[in-house]
Amino acid sequence: MRIEITTRGPLPGSLELPQWDDATLWTDSQENRQRLERTKVWARGQEYEFAELFDCRWHPSESHELIWRGDTGRLHALARGWAGGRVLVEGDVGDHAGHGMRSGRLEIRGGAGDWLAAHLHGGMVQVTGAAGHNVAASLPGQRRGMTGGTVVVGGSVASGLGRRMRRGIVVVHGDAVQPGVEMLAGTIVVGGSMIGPVGALMKRGTLICLRALTAAQRRGLAAGIIDRPLVWHLLQRHLSDQGIELDDPRGGQFQRDHAGPWHGWRGEVWSAVS
Repeated sequence: MRIEITTRGPLPGSLELPQWDDATLWTDSQENRQRLERTKVWARGQEYEFAELFDCRWHPSESHELIWRGDTGRLHALARGWAGGRVLVEGDVGDHAGHGMRSGRLEIRGGAGDWLAAHLHGGMVQVTGAAGHNVAASLPGQRRGMTGGTVVVGGSVASGLGRRMRRGIVVVHGDAVQPGVEMLAGTIVVGGSMIGPVGALMKRGTLICLRALTAAQRRGLAAGIIDRPLVWHLLQRHLSDQGIELDDPRGGQFQRDHAGPWHGWRGEVWSAVS
């Protein structure tokens, strides 16, 4: 089943989407179609039926696919709790896209707001543009952020990338501000520059920057070794199987330093050799 959802015009305001169950989406019956179209949503403090703001069309398909078009930049919590199939957004999205997603694939052909893939459990979230604050992070008061899956951002991200991240892989092709704060485990790869402190309060995990760090950023790290680790080849191969290509750092080697002195230097920060 392929479902195409298009906004009927500019939305009256920011709108948080409901979390639909699989039966409502993928069971092809008139009753389920009406249930989706009558779903209550709120914008600017006013209640609407879903069909008042969105045009929904169903098409037979062997795979499960949900396509969003139109004024999508003010849609929040898109694909929240998603558990299989593919979601394609032809444009920008608001905050909390892919929040708590468990499996499947979310593709955003544009930019994303704050809290992209927060508390991600599995699947893949891919954004062609930039993303806001707290990508793959934990909400305030929560002990763990992302616990599995893969996140790919084509542009840069704002601060808080991977805050309290517990597991999984995040690839940012652009710059990242203060990545890996309170990182618990997992792997973050940044193709651009890491800006500001790196791995603050990091406990475990690996931060990989394909560019060199500044002298100030290296000041809080314990110097390690310069080499080209085997695990880098394995990571490249794993991501290549998912259609994600990573270039080698300039010179082909990494400076591998230890981070997190308050946790026994169990974290690692890799960077290009300057």
